[in-house]
Amino acid sequence: MLESMMKLDATDFRTRGKVRFPASAIAVITLCAIIAGASGYRDFERFGNEKLAWLRTFLDLPDGIPSHDTFRYFWRNLEPARFNACFMEWVDSVCELADGDTVNIDGKVLRRALSSLGRAPCIVSAYASRERIVIGQVKTVRASRLVLEYSAANSQQPVSYAAALAAECWLLNTVTLRCEASPSAFDEDHSRVRTGYGAENLAIMRHFAFDVMRLARNLTGGISCRKKTLTWNDDKMKAMLGAA
Repeated sequence: MLESMMKLDATDFRTRGKVRFPASAIAVITLCAIIAGASGYRDFERFGNEKLAWLRTFLDLPDGIPSHDTFRYFWRNLEPARFNACFMEWVDSVCELADGDTVNIDGKVLRRALSSLGRAPCIVSAYASRERIVIGQVKTVRASRLVLEYSAANSQQPVSYAAALAAECWLLNTVTLRCEASPSAFDEDHSRVRTGYGAENLAIMRHFAFDVMRLARNLTGGISCRKKTLTWNDDKMKAMLGAA
């Protein structure tokens, strides 16, 4: 996980030489904060300050924790395609679909992330039933739900191929609609992040958090139980991140 986040540093949109906090550090702090129940930029800052000593055991933070304004600037200006590429590359490294696997597609409206025009973004997510993790997402202007039976044309195709296929089928309305629940362990309906790309990027981060918890071998129980364990146990959080 940490290796995937580190790749954000190479594509940082901010001016080099003026960056006090690496993109990877901002991303990792955000991930840990979301798992611990944070819902917005001020929460990310508060979490970081409370956990600064621990975070410094695996992150380079000579200037301390970014301010909430820094978190806001970063997430609302980072192009989601860049962050999603990071997510998809990681998914491809941890998940492989087999012939006949089912990919569930879920449309989720971020209700409190209203634009100035009164519109809320809809995030369409692809969810691998056998692996029980999110394998991709795309932002759309419509919301409904469906299930796509995915048969890999080539067993060597990466998971990102299936996610792209699912999104394409969604947009073309070429599959049957059926209700399917999406991961909702992070209470995203109450997040008021709405400016720029913030809502879309944090939706990706919630999927990151959901997947890494689902795949963690040092955890037991459902997602809610795992969130509590990681919030209470810094060693298990660190091990899950691959920083131990």
